[in-house]
Amino acid sequence: MTPVIHRLMSLPESWGSRQAFRTSTASLTFAQLRDSVLRSSAWLAGKFAIGPGERVAFCLPKSMEAIQVMFGILAAGAAYVPLPVLGPALRQKQILDSVEPKLLIAAPEVAARLGHEFGAALPPMVTVQISAEGSGLDALIRDWVPASAIAGARADDLCAIYYTSGSTGEPKGVMYSHRGLTAAVEAVVRLCGMEEGDRLISVSGLHYSSTAGVLYPLLQGCSCYLLDDREIMFAERIGAAMERDRTTIWLASATVWRLLVEAGQLERRDLGSLRQVKLVGEPISIPLLRRSMAALPGASFYNHYAASEAFYIAEYEIPQPPEAALKALPVGRPSDIYELSLRDDAGAPVASGDVGEICVVGPSVLKGYWNDTALTDSKRLPGIPDSFRTGDLARFSPDGLLHLAGRRDHVVKLRGNRFDLGEIEAVLRCHPAVREAVAFLTAATDSEDVVTAVVLAEENSLLIQELRQLCRERLPGFARPAVIRIAFRFPVSATGKVDRQAVKSTALDR
Repeated sequence: MTPVIHRLMSLPESWGSRQAFRTSTASLTFAQLRDSVLRSSAWLAGKFAIGPGERVAFCLPKSMEAIQVMFGILAAGAAYVPLPVLGPALRQKQILDSVEPKLLIAAPEVAARLGHEFGAALPPMVTVQISAEGSGLDALIRDWVPASAIAGARADDLCAIYYTSGSTGEPKGVMYSHRGLTAAVEAVVRLCGMEEGDRLISVSGLHYSSTAGVLYPLLQGCSCYLLDDREIMFAERIGAAMERDRTTIWLASATVWRLLVEAGQLERRDLGSLRQVKLVGEPISIPLLRRSMAALPGASFYNHYAASEAFYIAEYEIPQPPEAALKALPVGRPSDIYELSLRDDAGAPVASGDVGEICVVGPSVLKGYWNDTALTDSKRLPGIPDSFRTGDLARFSPDGLLHLAGRRDHVVKLRGNRFDLGEIEAVLRCHPAVREAVAFLTAATDSEDVVTAVVLAEENSLLIQELRQLCRERLPGFARPAVIRIAFRFPVSATGKVDRQAVKSTALDR
């Protein structure tokens, strides 16, 4: 399988002047993209000896330059490791400590903050700063002759590491090979029916696995509008960009879509160009879905099920209008890129109609978890390397539709982000006054859950304030508890373990 980045070398001539990416202030044609990426590849290889097997981290605001850096790393045959620009410095350092990149490409303010807070404690690496004022990417690569070819990385070579939450409090790195990433991108483009005239919109940060979405234009010649890290926080800006750019496909977070609906953007904006709305990450409420369909009668709506470790697992095309009795959306029908089965704890298939863990086998699953063979093995079906156990429980209904039935562990999704409640608990337990901690989701409104945490500690008027500061320093915004409560004791189960459900029930009764 030819890595997707190689498509830059064989783009149809007619695509040269076509816009590949746009922002509110700039655009980049396919011809300009190819030239920049090949210069970036030559610069990385010639100046820093970056090639297959190397890891390059980048921490840049979402922008044209960040896209060109990412593509340049791939073109050099190396693996890119995106870091959250707006995340806590400690989390950035944790990722750098784990992956030990040869090179870090960062915004000046990020490099300065890391140097100020950690100094010599940072891993040994070269740091290159890129800003929009005077020392941007173009200034660094303009004198380099474009590489004549994309580096010949092997199909199973590492090409990307995306960091997600881990139950130990340390981020875990999801690895993709060139083969896996290419298979995933090709499958999404095919199953979405993307066409040359389609106009996509990117509404997530570049440090998630959804970064792979910026590769879609290389396959079909469609274009992608990039909202920067600040714009994606405001529904009005997202709606305005979609109207201005005439977006045709929404393949993004259901949570962000909910914000658009609640802000009245569907009614205020002319979004009639939308032909597909694929809602990813979390199910949307039925009332908001009905409102969306009423505002966009010409669009098809889908409930899209996937994971960072396995793209496009299943999908449900939602009938218009939804059935009156519909209370929750099914996951839908499995895509044709995996062999999907429901398994018990031992990995054996469950009987028809029973609840089991969703397991998939196919070339587009993760390569493994960085430096964690035990976790990788626990997520595989025995003896099947291209397999992934999702941790999601589900059952098939008689009509062949897949319906979710909870989680096997404590990984949850909130506002489009998947994270482990154990990471929140591990951070809270870092405080010397906290003996134990339990975190869970609670319903704050009809449409959105929040994180609630209960800590085992002595009453202290400053403790909750100190815990909130600790969470601000160590956790991304979406994972910070909205409510923190102090308990004198935790109920335990018959086996002597903390009874999490009892803790939750007690907290909700207060």
